[in-house]
Amino acid sequence: MSTIDRALTLVEQIVERPMKLQEIAKELDVHKSSASRIVKVLEKHKFLKTENGVIYPGYGILQLAYLINEKLDIRNIARNHIEHLGEVTRGTIHLCILDGNEVVYIDKKDSPYPVRMHSRIGNRGPVYCTGVGKAILAYLPENEVEKLMNSITFNSFTKTTIDNREDLLKELASIKESSISIDNGEHEESVRCIAAPIFNFERKPVAAISISYTTTRNTLEDLFQYRSLLLETTKAISAELGFVPSLTEMVNKY
Repeated sequence: MSTIDRALTLVEQIVERPMKLQEIAKELDVHKSSASRIVKVLEKHKFLKTENGVIYPGYGILQLAYLINEKLDIRNIARNHIEHLGEVTRGTIHLCILDGNEVVYIDKKDSPYPVRMHSRIGNRGPVYCTGVGKAILAYLPENEVEKLMNSITFNSFTKTTIDNREDLLKELASIKESSISIDNGEHEESVRCIAAPIFNFERKPVAAISISYTTTRNTLEDLFQYRSLLLETTKAISAELGFVPSLTEMVNKY
């Protein structure tokens, strides 16, 4: 293993678990003096820091993460995934982000069927009664959810619209259990969809993708056959944004 290999391996390990110099030497299979030299170089570039004899991740790692994140365009990253999802499901695919207490449609692939939806890139929708909105909302920190709740004016668009805070909170809890959000004609009576969130490297929900069908052509059961594919798609996009599953999530997966 080269010195560069050892340095990069060390950064990966320190992010997972801070260590003392003796532990680092053992992990890298080098003499303590060699481990010390590697640590000092990484400290010089702010990738590591030492406090009371324990080596921790440095702020240089965070700086790089933010710089990379600024360069990432989620629309470009998601484009091929959206195309594939549309081809397989033959539904309308939406990519949305949160802006205040509304969602903004930033990309779309139309269904090949003659009857199409009226949504357009740039359109907005309420966060509380759209599949994409609820998918993002369910995974926001509680203080952010509380702030958003206080800014929402609940309007009933259809007979199935969630029109109060209590029911919305119950719905969000259900979404976190199933990983899937449902819009059963809540915003537009003729449209059903399932949606799932996309996470960034900070493990924050930054967008959501939905598969939509018109009620005249398909049922919720038809949509749910693509649940696994939707989750695979959002996980793949999240991974490209730097999202890494927690140890608990990885264990549960298996």
